[in-house]
Formats: sequence, structure tokens, C-alpha cells
Amino acid sequence: MQWQPMARLGLSAALIVLTTHGCRAVPGTPLTRAAAQGDVTLVEQLCAQGEDPDGTDAQGLTPLIWAARHGRVATIRALLKAGAKPDMRDRSRNGWPPLAHAVHTSQLGAVRTLLDGGADPDRTFDEHKVTPLMMAAGYGYTNIVLVLLEKGADPRKATPGGYTALVAAVRGAQDIDRFTVGNCQLSTVKALLTAAPDLRLPANGFGRSARWMAWLGRCTEVLRMIDKQKDSRQGAGGRRPKESNE
Repeated sequence: MQWQPMARLGLSAALIVLTTHGCRAVPGTPLTRAAAQGDVTLVEQLCAQGEDPDGTDAQGLTPLIWAARHGRVATIRALLKAGAKPDMRDRSRNGWPPLAHAVHTSQLGAVRTLLDGGADPDRTFDEHKVTPLMMAAGYGYTNIVLVLLEKGADPRKATPGGYTALVAAVRGAQDIDRFTVGNCQLSTVKALLTAAPDLRLPANGFGRSARWMAWLGRCTEVLRMIDKQKDSRQGAGGRRPKESNE
């Protein structure tokens, strides 16, 4: 499944894009199958026999990616111990690192284990340069958002086009696997604003689209929270208050 921020697509166009991307894949090598199944003993045996822990199958996916997608925490640890690279991207059309795959399939344990094993929480992926935090925020996976923030993910990071985690949380994701537009993801928005109280929706198409979708979804609490953040950074006459030297 190709994940992307689609700010300028209409709903019908978005649905066409979504339905033309499938997620049909099965592991194609003994090691990727063992990793997907969580067979730690076999994974260790195959690696000890010289199987490449970063070898890809016909789908372009590594054993670590398969383990991450299925939440096989013990297998992830075994593969990392065998030398698997925690940030190696898949060789399919997505180009995702294991962390993105773990987020995509809502595998909290895998996310934490990958981060503990050296995965970069801000590793961008695909041509849009999205981060795992943006993906998790768009899906409304607050528990994963909190772990990513705890492990150093930057809530202020933006794609070259100006897409941010706050935009993702407010707007929701247009993904055939988890369509969250209009879900009013209040807890995710709260998590981001608690971590970075100065966050605001950007003054660009993404920011306007996020606000519009929140309004259409009648997400009054989300809009109130965003406006409160904006008001708290403005003084009289719409100017930002002076910073104290104290």
C-alpha cells in the first residue's frame, strides 16, 4: 500500500487512487517466512547458516520488515542481533524502512523494539519524505505517537511540501487500509500539542485542508484546541507577545 498525503485531491479522486493500490504480499524466502511467523529458533538457525538477515524476497521485503509488520518482537531482536539494519528500506514501490511498516500495521511492540534497536524515529520515506510520526498521527495511533515522541521523533518536522504531523492528526489519513478523515483524533492532537505547545497548522494548502476537514467532520474540540494554541501565541492586535527575559 502506497501511503501519501493527498491534500489537493477531491474525495472521488482520492478513492480512485486508494483502490488502485493493494497490499497483497506473502513472504517468499525461508527466512522471511520464519520472520513473519515469529519462529525465532528457525530465524537464528538460518542466520547462523549464513542467510542474509537483510536479504529481500520477491516482494522486495526484508525479514526485519516482515517481523515488524507482524509484531514479532522476539524475532526483531534476533534479526537485529544477527546484523539486520534497522533502517533498511524495502525494495518495493514504497521504499519504507521497518519502522514505517510497523506503524502502518499498528504494531506498538515492534515500533518500540525497533527504536530500542537503533531505528531512526525521523527516518523519512517515499518521495513525499513522510516520517513515521506523520503516518502514526494520520492514523490516529496515539499510543504509537507517544512512543515515537518519547524516543526523539521531531513533532515540528515537515515534508518539503509543508506536511506535518499536526496536519496529519487533524486531517486524518486517506488510506484504504485506515481511512481516518473526519475521525476527530483529539487524543492524537493533544499528544502532539503537549509535546510541542508551539505547534500550529501551517499557512499552506495542507494546513487549510486539515482545518476544512476538521470542520466538515464537526471536530469542534480539535478546532477549539488549535485555535487556543493560535490565540496563546498572539498578543493584542494579533501580535505575538513579548518574550520575557526572566
